[in-house]
Amino acid sequence: MIGGAKSYIPLPWSYRGTGGTTSAEYCYAVWLRHLVLVHQSGLSTNPQALVELGPGDSIGVGLMALLTGTQNYRALDVLPHANADRNLAILESLVPMLRSRAPIPDHEAVPHLYPRLEDYAFPGEVLTEARLRHGLSDENVADVRRATESLGEPAAPGQRAQYVCPWTDLSVVEPGTADMIFSHAVFQEIDDLPAAFRAMHLWLKPGGVMSHHADFTSYFTSADKTTPWNEHWTYPAWQWRLIRGRRPCYINGQPLSTYLRLFEQFGFTVLKVTPMIGHGGVTRAQLAKRYGHVTDKDLATQAAHIVAVKR
Repeated sequence: MIGGAKSYIPLPWSYRGTGGTTSAEYCYAVWLRHLVLVHQSGLSTNPQALVELGPGDSIGVGLMALLTGTQNYRALDVLPHANADRNLAILESLVPMLRSRAPIPDHEAVPHLYPRLEDYAFPGEVLTEARLRHGLSDENVADVRRATESLGEPAAPGQRAQYVCPWTDLSVVEPGTADMIFSHAVFQEIDDLPAAFRAMHLWLKPGGVMSHHADFTSYFTSADKTTPWNEHWTYPAWQWRLIRGRRPCYINGQPLSTYLRLFEQFGFTVLKVTPMIGHGGVTRAQLAKRYGHVTDKDLATQAAHIVAVKR
């Protein structure tokens, strides 16, 4: 609540980063997880036009996409996180990882990354030799490097990568042009979820792919896990408003069932839900009144990866 109260005071503010996509290994692991789960859902894993919500400290996951077949990538964020030097450094690390067909980093290499996979071998059935031959060609790598260097400049016709921050206009993506929209640990920080789903439905082509990993964990959860992972569901509305304050990014507190309902409401068919089961959460009796609607599945699901298709 002190943090929420401070957010109303007009003090100088500086962003310290998310600590996520600063690592090439993390970006490599995230993109390959999305590809594997989309492939398991029977959908295309080679989006030509890709949109990422909330790329974080770099566009490293988008660079992975550009190196593996994507032709046009747009990264949309609300706060300016990424910078050119970091993006270029990550790009130079990703290329040899792909060329060596490095396995997908597992939970020991990136312990806080979900979802967990049954097999961490390089997904050769998804990233075929023909696909990688083009993506890792000297010509394409040089093209991706040029696109990375030009991020932040006014978008030129045919520019392969765009970083738009802050994005406030739906016209940033032409309606019906995106093959795939994805995010990782971002959904839970979107305040106006219906508006986000409306925008994604507008941008996607019919049959377009949605691949999103949402984390429902409270920011208050302690490292030793003595605090319940969903403790934020115990706060009444008035107290949560004080905690939330006017911070530009904060958890919205919505459970899995809310997202599944919005997928259906806005014209998407959910094909695959990969849950992360939470342990040591609050009981139903401890829930605040405003969370009386949560399901038993919500109470057990700390995070979930959702793959869907636009109807």
